Amino acid sequence: MTLGAAQFTIWHAMTSQFDHKNYQFKAAVDWVTLRITLPSESQFRHLQNKLLPVFGKLFVKPCGDNGASLDFDVTFQNPISPDWILSGLQSLAFNNGQRLCEADIKVVGLELALDLYARSADNSTLLTIAALHMCVHHAHPLGSLRITKPKHFFVPATKRDTFQELDAGYTAHTGEDGGDHTTRHYVKRHDTMDGVPHAALAATQHRARFENTWRGNHTPPFKTLDEWRNFRFESLAQQFALVKPTATIGMAALLQGRIHQLGRPLNRGVDEPHHPDAMAKSQLSNYRRKRAAGTQRDTPTNEKIQQALRNLTQTQARIIRENSGDFFNGQAYR
Repeated sequence: MTLGAAQFTIWHAMTSQFDHKNYQFKAAVDWVTLRITLPSESQFRHLQNKLLPVFGKLFVKPCGDNGASLDFDVTFQNPISPDWILSGLQSLAFNNGQRLCEADIKVVGLELALDLYARSADNSTLLTIAALHMCVHHAHPLGSLRITKPKHFFVPATKRDTFQELDAGYTAHTGEDGGDHTTRHYVKRHDTMDGVPHAALAATQHRARFENTWRGNHTPPFKTLDEWRNFRFESLAQQFALVKPTATIGMAALLQGRIHQLGRPLNRGVDEPHHPDAMAKSQLSNYRRKRAAGTQRDTPTNEKIQQALRNLTQTQARIIRENSGDFFNGQAYR
């Protein structure tokens, strides 16, 4: 019996081993949400119209229930640095010429992305394999895996189901929907470019993406712009860490498909929500996480993940250093 093209692709992916050598690892701050306290109350649209010419795409949400508010949550896409945001905000004059200061701004949300770019020109299947691997082998999943589609979601029963949905462009989620800490896995083939949403990326820019998202006053790893300036992103490597099955488990167990049981810590239930203190606890030197039976640390891959996060720290430090003292002019950090 001859396999069709689609069936062969699935069979090839299901029987292929993920190899970190096939990928280039990069990390990026996808977006950050800042709670901004204005000198006086403002309307949502008035503030948005002030910010859009300076920053381009962003999302503004008033914190109050009334039409006017002092506090707004503003989400900045692909922020270049904390000083880039601060300089832009301080370039704006509000009522009576008042300007914002750093104390008026705090971090209430962050999305950090790990991107894997395939080194091969024919990268489609490699990227789906990478997204599937990170999804199935995340060392510290936040709960049951679900695939989101327009207006509904479902829990995949097998690894094959997960591969097919990721390959079709859908996203795998863990963590409570809208909760303080969630993760997403998908193959990124589209992005907003020059104000055009969902624009197709060049094939060389396609990548398998693993996102960690923190929301709320207490969950982001840094809470002020100054903490962000000095933050070492490699300290979050455990949040992206992967495990791999041992030889005694092997590929056959993966093909049987109980993806919820692989790579899951022994001390966390399937639907137990992420505890806000878990990240701080994991950073204590005398604390050791337990791995699921039949898995071991994927040390070579985790070292590449940590290096990608370290590169992000170094890039941010360089941008801040090179632009120290520059006043925002719309292009200073680009």
